[in-house]
Amino acid sequence: MTEAMQTLYDELAALKDRVPGLQLKVNGRKYVHGSERPEDTDINHLAPRWVHFAHRGTLEKIDDLLPHEGPHETFELLASARTLLENLVWLRLMEADSDFGLVFYGQLLRNQRQNCEIYLSRLADEAALFETAAEIDAEIGREMADAILHAGDPSVQKHIWDVRIHGRTRLLEDMIRREFALYAEQAGQIGYSLQARILRTRTAPRCQAQLDNILGFQSAFDKALPRLLSPRLMELATSEWNWRERAAEAGLEKHYRFIDGLVNRLLHATPINLIADKRLVDEEKRQVLDYIVVTARDLLEIVEQFSHPGMTNLSFVKMQ
Repeated sequence: MTEAMQTLYDELAALKDRVPGLQLKVNGRKYVHGSERPEDTDINHLAPRWVHFAHRGTLEKIDDLLPHEGPHETFELLASARTLLENLVWLRLMEADSDFGLVFYGQLLRNQRQNCEIYLSRLADEAALFETAAEIDAEIGREMADAILHAGDPSVQKHIWDVRIHGRTRLLEDMIRREFALYAEQAGQIGYSLQARILRTRTAPRCQAQLDNILGFQSAFDKALPRLLSPRLMELATSEWNWRERAAEAGLEKHYRFIDGLVNRLLHATPINLIADKRLVDEEKRQVLDYIVVTARDLLEIVEQFSHPGMTNLSFVKMQ
């Protein structure tokens, strides 16, 4: 191992050591909200609340994003670097203007709504898949019963049973596997028809209730937005998030170009990716690892130094 790499690993270890103490500090932060939002009593409409959650979430996941000593895979390093970059974009924006905490909340609601809608769509697709599988299974069963009935000879009947059962199982398993069904294993255990019914009558309604709850929060937020945010931040809170533009706004445009260039070259199935080397060379690995160290340090510094009117720092002790 080179001296430069050992230095990076030492820096990573030091960053990991800082996290527990920072978590105690952040967990001890309290916000006194006074009369800053006199017309709005909804706690979800207070920007510092979401800045605080963003800081806590950063500290909770950062240890998993900091690589251990090598060897390192290309995808591992690039995934960590890209996630840390995007995390830094959020924290830089919030550091410059705490109202970005409400932009964060708006995007959170959009993400939650989209995830629920995608999951509901997937449940409907899987229910339809299992219903089709049940129909195919029943048809094969009828054909098998008819063939056995006309076979007469018990040994022939057993042979027909074994062949048809094996063929039916392989056909249905292959069909469902190609749909990447989340509930395939359960369907195989309890039956396709029953699993479809459970998805339609139990699982989907629970998900729909979650979606309805999210839509309620979204409706309340939309009504309050004109007095919470400027028109520009309202737009950012409710529209598709553009990482390139927000990175530039956070002063991280060069960071974005550096990481995005590597991601486009090595993670996407572009022609150059298909015919050229798909791995970072050693010097590039060192560069990306160095980026991870610098970015993680910046994240921890922002979290540690954050301040906001009405914020108090209490001593938070985690009992063992």
